[in-house]
Amino acid sequence: MSSLGLDYNHLEPRTSTIDALPLCKHWFQECGRSHEVCKKGLKYVLPTRMIDLSGKEPRIRLAEELETHVEYAALSHCWGSLEFLRLTTKTFGSFRQRIPFEALPKTFQDAIYIARYLGLFYLWIDSLCILQDSAEDWEKECGLMTEVYGACALNIAATAAEDASVGCFFNRKNTWRCQASPSSTGRPIYDCYSYIALLPKDRLGERAWVVQERYLSRRTLHFSENQVFWECGGNSACEIYPSGYPSCVTEHQGSFVLPKHQLSIESWARIVGDYSKGNLTKSSDKLIALGGIARIIQNQTQDQYIAGMWRENLEDQLNWSRFYACGERITPYTAPTWSWASLKGCISYPEYKDITGQGQTLGRLCIDVHEVQVQYASTNRFGAIKEASLRLRCDFLYSGVIEVDFEGWKTIHIDRHTITHPEPFIRFDCLNVDDKDETSFVNTYILPIRTGGARSTGLLLEPTGRKKGQYRRLGYYSVEEVEHFAKGIKTANLVALKWASHFAETLKDKNGTRQWFIDLV
Repeated sequence: MSSLGLDYNHLEPRTSTIDALPLCKHWFQECGRSHEVCKKGLKYVLPTRMIDLSGKEPRIRLAEELETHVEYAALSHCWGSLEFLRLTTKTFGSFRQRIPFEALPKTFQDAIYIARYLGLFYLWIDSLCILQDSAEDWEKECGLMTEVYGACALNIAATAAEDASVGCFFNRKNTWRCQASPSSTGRPIYDCYSYIALLPKDRLGERAWVVQERYLSRRTLHFSENQVFWECGGNSACEIYPSGYPSCVTEHQGSFVLPKHQLSIESWARIVGDYSKGNLTKSSDKLIALGGIARIIQNQTQDQYIAGMWRENLEDQLNWSRFYACGERITPYTAPTWSWASLKGCISYPEYKDITGQGQTLGRLCIDVHEVQVQYASTNRFGAIKEASLRLRCDFLYSGVIEVDFEGWKTIHIDRHTITHPEPFIRFDCLNVDDKDETSFVNTYILPIRTGGARSTGLLLEPTGRKKGQYRRLGYYSVEEVEHFAKGIKTANLVALKWASHFAETLKDKNGTRQWFIDLV
């Protein structure tokens, strides 16, 4: 759908978000109500429980009681710290008869009103459709998020609400006006409205779970304070640009302006970057809250999903780094240190084109993932894990020191070799040494991943002290390729020196050449 096909021949003031519902209905009808799951190759499965809105009062209905192709809406909202009515094993029986509408928070009441207005008489809300006092039910239902949001006819997003008490509808100034387009010429006339004012206060976007909900949903209505935004695979729009955004707006790359990226392995870096910006109430949800997207991509590629990463080209995916501010390792354990999912904070993940080397020379790969071991917390291979490790065959391993002076300039010292210029790019995962008033020295092991290209890249490691040759990740480095780095520092390479005490295992290949392995946890 390239256009939402709407013309206005007059200016239309709207003093409340609720006044935009006729436009929302137009968007929804224009987009169409396909029962197909948008070429995702997924079997249509109704959520286990849904809220039936067809009667005077809402109530819980079970999937087996409904027809196969029931259209329903889903709600994306911030829980916040507010206590509100929830589905539990104790309330399940009464909710089957009625859910007291007057006891629901405003966001839920507004979502019910919106769904009914648009002709959708079933609604899915996490806190009312998942048993909140059953860890078993929660784990089972979280594994179905692909189907819940992927198959919903519409996702209603309470974008501006920091908790369920705020709702979806907001009053606005009387001077607010939408776009006008004369029917005689079709040429649009716009109010003086800055594109910056288009962007909402995205309180919902601060929640990590919403990334999955937004990407999985075919259509989303964002209810913000200043206007309503429409988002689907074919087009994006808002009240003042109801037929889609002009180029003067889209060139600013606003997340609510451009059509969302299709789910694919090529978009994984963007997805991880967006997801890492969000907050989680429970750190144990780190992998679970992205599992639905991973399931779709795995279905496309048939690749193995490993702790937030993919088995194919896994070596280059290890080259992720934290973004700006120092991160924090999540406790209790959620992922191995070599996975971005172990870190709280924004992540820069290698782009697909950089991982596959499309259009450029990456240089020589210096490691191979020899073995992957993952112990999952349940049967859900896209959910939480108990532990995971990689056995890496490596061409180089150095014992070195990173020097960070009081101005933040970094230097790599390896044996008698010093790399200062051009300044190496170094991101420690958790160590906050950039703001020190004095020079800091960090002992580390340096594991090159790529050499010989425009830059050498790799990991900074430290021994765990638990097993010989076992390391955890400290950070990431990248340096412009210089003559004495990697291949040139033969006298400091622990592989070339055959210092077996630093390695987990040594083996001979079919040619009789000895290979050196470390374990990364």
